[in-house]
Amino acid sequence: MDLFPKGDFPKGQICEYIGMNAYRSSSAEMRESDRQMSSILNEHREAAEVHRTARKYLRTIAQPGELMIDIVEKLEDKVRELVRAHFPERGIAFPTGCSINHVAAHWTPNAGDKTVLKRDDVVKFDIGIHVNGEGLTMDVDGKHHQQVQSDVNCSAA
Repeated sequence: MDLFPKGDFPKGQICEYIGMNAYRSSSAEMRESDRQMSSILNEHREAAEVHRTARKYLRTIAQPGELMIDIVEKLEDKVRELVRAHFPERGIAFPTGCSINHVAAHWTPNAGDKTVLKRDDVVKFDIGIHVNGEGLTMDVDGKHHQQVQSDVNCSAA
């Protein structure tokens, strides 16, 4: 699946350099350095788009009553499809973490695990796309909005 077949991924918000860094906009040397970084930045943008799409997909499959192992396997299959996985150049950076309730981080179900996502669970998914990883905290039933929002605010800081 090609998210952007031509390979031009959205740049997002571009801010002008100000203050002490204003010279980066006017210095030919710095502009050339930025130009040389463009392919690396595009790879990061690709990873961000894959991550965004994977999070959107995750919201459709992470439903109460589902086995956590099934959710993780579906999610990782989708990530491989989106990133056009080709080890070691691109793919999944680390096993998907899906820490439920009291588990702080880094829990991943193993094959045969029977853990089921329950309606009142709060679960944090950590998805690693080869270039950059980020997490998504989901409140399955909407009862824990404040806790989830505080996690989002901390992540943005």
